Amino acid sequence: MVDLSKLKGLGGWLILVGLGLCLSPFSWLSSLSQDDHLIRNGPGNRLSDPAISLHPAVYPAHLKFELVGNVVLLAANVCLLYLFFMERRAFPRYYVLFLFAFMIFTALDYAIGFYTYWTASGALKQELDEVLSGQEFGVARAALTAIIWGLYITKSKRVKATFVN
Repeated sequence: MVDLSKLKGLGGWLILVGLGLCLSPFSWLSSLSQDDHLIRNGPGNRLSDPAISLHPAVYPAHLKFELVGNVVLLAANVCLLYLFFMERRAFPRYYVLFLFAFMIFTALDYAIGFYTYWTASGALKQELDEVLSGQEFGVARAALTAIIWGLYITKSKRVKATFVN
């Protein structure tokens, strides 16, 4: 039997979890900046253009969904950082929840974007085509990340020994 006291602490594979949590806020802030740019300067400003046939509620609703989702995920990431470094017992449960919430958000964002693409025309459709290209890999990456790190967090002896406060 393994002595759990030797596994206690933020070491091993948990270093990668911590590194990911520390770097992720920069990604969320970048996404928020892109959302803000699209809301202020993007194709959403041209919805009144008669050359663009798109249900007026679809694109702005998609941008708002993305904006709110990114804010919520950024806030959750910051809370998880606190739980991680304080080695709180709640960290594993909330981290797994966070991983699956991110996976669902990514899939919904892609699905809404895909729907928006098929309801758009003209220049907006071309711009959305550029935005959506390659995003299916982001959905797959989010799913694989949730599965792999979710399994690690739930099965690891180091995790069980570390997050006890």
